Amino acid sequence: MEYCVDNDILKDILLVKKKEVEDIMMTVFSQEQAMEFVLKARYREGIKQGIEQGKSMGKYENSLQIVKKMKDSKMDNELIMKFTGLSEDEVSKL
Repeated sequence: MEYCVDNDILKDILLVKKKEVEDIMMTVFSQEQAMEFVLKARYREGIKQGIEQGKSMGKYENSLQIVKKMKDSKMDNELIMKFTGLSEDEVSKL
């Protein structure tokens, strides 16, 4: 189901009828198959979340490096905040 939603295959119907589709799938698959399916879906979702968190942390770390360079260049904190989107507290701590 996640694959279909992610790839826009019957996405609207699946999102509206998610519970019904899951119930049907549970009757079609054996309990073991269903559990494996659910665990794989959760694993994939966990991987996606991990990747997103990693990207976010990477962007933040990059911003910190840029701030350090800006401060080394004696740039004004107001401009640093404007260009990086960091708060005054974050900029002043560096």
